[in-house]
Amino acid sequence: MELIINLKRMKKKFIFSILLFIAATSYGQKNALTTYLSHSVIFDGDVFQLKYERNLTRSLSVQTGIRYHNSLGYDESGSNSYIVQQTYQSYKLDVSFLIAPVKTERFQLKTGLGGDVGLSEYLWAGEGYGSHWRSGYTQATDLGIHYILQTDYSFTNNMLISGQILYNYVFNDDNLPINAYRESPLCVGIGIGYRF
Repeated sequence: MELIINLKRMKKKFIFSILLFIAATSYGQKNALTTYLSHSVIFDGDVFQLKYERNLTRSLSVQTGIRYHNSLGYDESGSNSYIVQQTYQSYKLDVSFLIAPVKTERFQLKTGLGGDVGLSEYLWAGEGYGSHWRSGYTQATDLGIHYILQTDYSFTNNMLISGQILYNYVFNDDNLPINAYRESPLCVGIGIGYRF
């Protein structure tokens, strides 16, 4: 008898879970695939992103993607050199949770937070006062968090254009040499995508 009561309770919980899942995901089920080209405002660099976005509810979505970031920096005078060139390249996977406080049939304003992980490469070269060149190369795991402010405008044929402001805070790694070019970029970009 107790087994039958437990099975009825499990059945009710299972049906309730299914109904809850349907209610949470029955809003607009539009996916979007968007590519962005951004420029770092503070540091000289470019960012390329490919993003996939899935709406979970009417106002909440999850966005995943890949990001490539490169920067080039110059330092005209250092303590032991007078020309230093540094490059920074980052290859990242990221995930973001976005909310849409403003959402109409065609226009959306979204904001959100996320995390990213990837690999960064640092290369520097400098000419010392004795006119000899020194250089160094370092690879490091790159961990960070980011904030996104994004607008989307959808056309009737499911194409969309997007604008994005991305601030990516990069955690410092104590194992990096002191001359590694490490930045937390603020990027402004535009994108084009497709909703399906």
